[in-house]
Amino acid sequence: MMRHCHNCKSTVRPIKRSGFCSRCLYWHTKAERLRRLIHSPAQVEKNGRGTNAASLKYRLRAAVRVLEELRWRETGRAKDCVDSYRIRSLIYALADKSRTSVDEASVAKIQDLPIRSRRVLHDIVLSMVENLPTRRPVLRRERGPLRPSLHDGGWIEWGREYWLLTSSERQELDRACLDAKLTT
Repeated sequence: MMRHCHNCKSTVRPIKRSGFCSRCLYWHTKAERLRRLIHSPAQVEKNGRGTNAASLKYRLRAAVRVLEELRWRETGRAKDCVDSYRIRSLIYALADKSRTSVDEASVAKIQDLPIRSRRVLHDIVLSMVENLPTRRPVLRRERGPLRPSLHDGGWIEWGREYWLLTSSERQELDRACLDAKLTT
């Protein structure tokens, strides 16, 4: 019987406590702790610093987003045929974090690669993105960086997208994060 992580379905990393791999366990534990803090106001007052409701909800959304990102990465690793979109997203994330620009013509050539070569390229770029020394994982990017600049690995854009939502959409997203079952 092959053991895999409850969140990302990884069979590569060792499985730790509660059936999560070493990467997902930290973020899952953090999300569960934040969810408990949000549901118990007395505990929030006891902990003090940095525990107002908005801060806790933001940190919970970030933890859930990290778990989604880790799941997306492992889904690509498990596939036999990797589409060029996944590789392109990882290349854009790597370029953004290293503050360089990407030539669209060279990225478009990924589509012409044979399936086996795409699989190898995906694994190489994914290992580079996963081993970047950052506090939070680098998020995938839909488009390349417009100019070399510091964007905190996609987290600034992620936060901007949240604040562009209407207040009812933000409340719905916060409710979804609170109700999300993290052990799927």
